[in-house]
Amino acid sequence: MNFDEYRRKYYRREVADQDWAIEGMRGYSIYVSSYAEALIFYSEIFGEAHYKEKDFTHGWRLGDAWFTLFPSEKGDPQNVEITVYLQSKMEVDRLSQAFLTAGARGKKAEETLMYVPVYVSFLQDPFGLSWSLVHSLSAE
Repeated sequence: MNFDEYRRKYYRREVADQDWAIEGMRGYSIYVSSYAEALIFYSEIFGEAHYKEKDFTHGWRLGDAWFTLFPSEKGDPQNVEITVYLQSKMEVDRLSQAFLTAGARGKKAEETLMYVPVYVSFLQDPFGLSWSLVHSLSAE
């Protein structure tokens, strides 16, 4: 299915009063019960935390957003997906490999339609998060 067919089939909503003037989403915080293991895992992927407050707040700057790790006494995240947009297919492949090397599960990136044409890798990390690593492709 090409993008025009895809758009006609799935795009339905007109502008509504609930279209808030949102500038963006710039932070994702997760709470994990295996904090020490999660800190090692995410540090292996993203490097040393860019922000550290005391012993139990670590954050990484990912583009214009912060990804922050906190300890949890109530278990791990469930049914949560974080989407990261990357500048090229090569960067999707490179970050995907870093996740897999650190212990995530997933499949090789592929081109598909997901709101727009994309190159995407879907991954599951050991702490319950789903990750979509995306590069936007031309709609033409």
